[in-house]
Amino acid sequence: IFNMFFNNMGGMGPGARVFRTGFGPGFGPGMGHQRRAGAARQQDPQQAMVGGLLQLLPLLLFVFLTLFGGGSTPTYSLQPTRHHRDAMRSSVLDESFYVDSHQWSRLSRYDRYRVEAEVDQEAQERAARACQMERAQQRYRRGK
Repeated sequence: IFNMFFNNMGGMGPGARVFRTGFGPGFGPGMGHQRRAGAARQQDPQQAMVGGLLQLLPLLLFVFLTLFGGGSTPTYSLQPTRHHRDAMRSSVLDESFYVDSHQWSRLSRYDRYRVEAEVDQEAQERAARACQMERAQQRYRRGK
């Protein structure tokens, strides 16, 4: 699209006037474009295919990692699961959560603190949602 509008001024209409400068012999208006276009036409088809594959490589890598990357298990669960069997309690709100003891032992002190803070935040959000639902039920009962 850029070339369509700016190389041959195709997007500016047939009568558009554009200021162009030359930089010595062989660099007059349009000369560089003609040389580059001729060189591109002489490119080997095999090189063109390799170039196309190299451009697609990041996309193919992303798709491969998405499909075959294998998801990791979460660090904790609020209910016991097959992976999270060991009960823990958060230090601030004393909320219970479950972890894999092997995975938990590999966490740094900071990561453990962060997990406990996340558990406490989820507990606060759960309590706030319960209060909102209870208020809504009370308003509904009063309206009858």
